[in-house]
Amino acid sequence: MTPKISIYELFPITFKTLKDFITDKKLDEEYMILLHQKNFDQLVIDHLTEYNSSMEFPFYYLGIEIDEDIYNKVGRYQIGIIENEKFNQLY
Repeated sequence: MTPKISIYELFPITFKTLKDFITDKKLDEEYMILLHQKNFDQLVIDHLTEYNSSMEFPFYYLGIEIDEDIYNKVGRYQIGIIENEKFNQLY
C-alpha cells in the first residue's frame, strides 16, 4: 500500500535548498521527505565531500527524516512529502 505523497518540484536538490524548502513549508518531525534515488545518492555524496564522513541512517535533517523513494512516485528533482506516522503504519 502506497501512502499519499505530496509532490513538489525542486532544482537543484542540495542541503541548502532542502533547508529552505523545509523552512518555507514549515515542516516538522511529523513529516518525512522522499527523494528520487539519484537525488538521494547525490546528497550522500555531498555529505561525504563536505564532512569527510558517511551519513548515518536513518538520516535526519533539521529533524525531518529524509529517505529514498521506495514507491517510485517521486521523479528526479522532485520532493515527496508524507506524514511520518502514516508511513510508519505501513510497516
